[in-house]
Amino acid sequence: MKINENNYMDLLYNFANNKLNETYQKYGKNYLVDIVNKLDELDFIPDDATQAQMDLLLLTAFIYYFRDPKTGKGVVDEFIEKYEMDDDLREKFNGLKNIKQAALTLEEIRKMDDGYIGKFTVLPGHETIYVDLNVNKTYEWIGEYIGNAIIYGFVYKWNDYFRFLGIIITEDLYDDETNEEDLGDFILRDYIEATLSKIESRIINEKITLKSFIKRYTFNMIDGMYFALGFKEKMLKKDKIERIVEEITKNTEKIIKKLPKKALEELKFIYDNGGIVRYSKLKSKYGDKRDIFWNEKHPESPTGILKLYGLIVVGTTVKSGRRYKMAVIPADVKPSLSQLLAS
Repeated sequence: MKINENNYMDLLYNFANNKLNETYQKYGKNYLVDIVNKLDELDFIPDDATQAQMDLLLLTAFIYYFRDPKTGKGVVDEFIEKYEMDDDLREKFNGLKNIKQAALTLEEIRKMDDGYIGKFTVLPGHETIYVDLNVNKTYEWIGEYIGNAIIYGFVYKWNDYFRFLGIIITEDLYDDETNEEDLGDFILRDYIEATLSKIESRIINEKITLKSFIKRYTFNMIDGMYFALGFKEKMLKKDKIERIVEEITKNTEKIIKKLPKKALEELKFIYDNGGIVRYSKLKSKYGDKRDIFWNEKHPESPTGILKLYGLIVVGTTVKSGRRYKMAVIPADVKPSLSQLLAS
C-alpha cells in the first residue's frame, strides 16, 4: 500500500499498535518500562485519566521513544522502510521523530499554518473520536466540547509548518467570575511550570556539574544569574555560562556571605545530607516560588536564591524504577563548601 497525505497517520498508528503488541509478546512488559517512565515526564497527565487517554499516551510514547533492541531503529524508521511513499513525503516524516508537548488554545490551533487536529483525538468524558477535523476545518464543532480551555497534546513539524497530533486532555481556564487578567496569569503560570518541568526532567546524580546542567536554562535564567553575580557586559549565552561557572566555583565564599540566613541554613541542610535531598522536602520546609524570569526579578525564596547562585540544581533521579525530583549541590561547587559550611 502506498502512503499519502490522507492515510499516513491512520497507518502509522495501526503499524505502531501491532509493533507494540509484538514487542510485548517478544520481550515482555519489562522492556516497556522505559516507555512507561517517559509518560511520567509529561506535564499534563491527569490523575483521573481515562483508559482511552492512557492508551493513546502509551501508543504515542511508544512511537517516539521505542528503539528495537536488535536494530536500534524506531517505529517511524521501520514504518518508512515498510511502506512505499514519495520522496517528498518520506522527508516530511523526519518531523514525526521529534514531537513536542503543546498547551494551546483553540484560537492558537486555528492560527497554525495547517490547522491539523488528528483523527486520534481524546476529549475528557468522551470516547476516542475518529473524526478528521482537517477536512472541513470544523473548529466550531470541537469548540462545543472544549469551551474556554487550554488544549494539551503534541505537535510535530511537517515540512515548513506544524501539525497538532491530537488532544490528550483539556483544562478549563476560567469560570464566569474570572477576568481576562486572570486568564493571562494562568497561561503564564502554565508556561513557567512547563519550562521548569522540562529542565528538571534531566537525570542527575551527585556527579552533575554546574556547567553541564545550566546549559538547559532559558536565557532569562542565565541572565538573572549573570546579573546577580554583578556582571553587566553583553555576551553570548555560552560565554555568560562560562563566566558564571568560573565565578561561582572560584569565589564561593563571597557568594556564601551574601546569602540570607534561611538560604544558608537550607544549603547547610543539603550539604549535611550528602549534597542531595528530595526537592519536595525543601519546598515544604523552605519554600520555592517557581519562576524563570530571574532577569526581571531575582528569586526571593531560600530555594530560589540557592538556584540563582548555582549552589544547587534541581533534576530527576531514578530509584527502583521510580522517578524523584532532587536538589543537588553540583560536583564542581561542593568542594568549596567543605570548609565554609563546616562550622
